Amino acid sequence: MGDLEIELFENSTGVQTVETNIGQLDELVLFMADKLRYHQVSRSLIDQLAGSSGKGASRWFNRFERHVKCSGYTADALTDARADWLDRSYTASPFL
Repeated sequence: MGDLEIELFENSTGVQTVETNIGQLDELVLFMADKLRYHQVSRSLIDQLAGSSGKGASRWFNRFERHVKCSGYTADALTDARADWLDRSYTASPFL
């Protein structure tokens, strides 16, 4: 059996509507929610799995943590996504 490896993105992307002098525009943005951060979520999950006694929770958490790589989306990723979004040949449906 191989090792489990998890890459977790601690931030996310979304679309935000902003007001400009020419009207509303949709903009790609990065955002982060503290309640969805790796350490809070994973520790809570391990504590639930360990049960009310909490026996072994720290040991389970440390073993699990060795297999998790925390990453984040970058501003460069948004730049690339914007370019794809504006490229009609990239976003056109091949079925139309």
